Amino acid sequence: MASHSRVHTGIWVVNGWFRTLDNSISNEELAETVLEAFAKTQDGVGKEFVEGVKGRMRQIFNSVEVDSYAAYLKDLVSVNARREFPAGSVELTPMQNLGPRRGLRFDLDQMVVVSPDAGLNDLGASIRVALDRAT
Repeated sequence: MASHSRVHTGIWVVNGWFRTLDNSISNEELAETVLEAFAKTQDGVGKEFVEGVKGRMRQIFNSVEVDSYAAYLKDLVSVNARREFPAGSVELTPMQNLGPRRGLRFDLDQMVVVSPDAGLNDLGASIRVALDRAT
């Protein structure tokens, strides 16, 4: 799981916070980790922040023992998690993995929306549903 920050021009980039998770973690632990990722998100970072993206991606590649973006994408299952601020609903959008040349694409038809008053177990269970829908 990786957190992203938005550059003032509107693009989202990896911000250096990431966690490698085991499939056996509880729904509560999964939800807590997503909330931690949200807390690390920044908005309006400068262009110098973009210049460090390669180094931050290298850290992620090293953590999962791959040496390239192509290898990283090979078996990647991804969900984009977005929260309405300050503490609104959470949108979980499964991603379609189109391979290293085409990357990831949002599958908006499969989106899961989680109420802001959902508990950790419900949020974690919803994340798992979105992961199951990702291809």
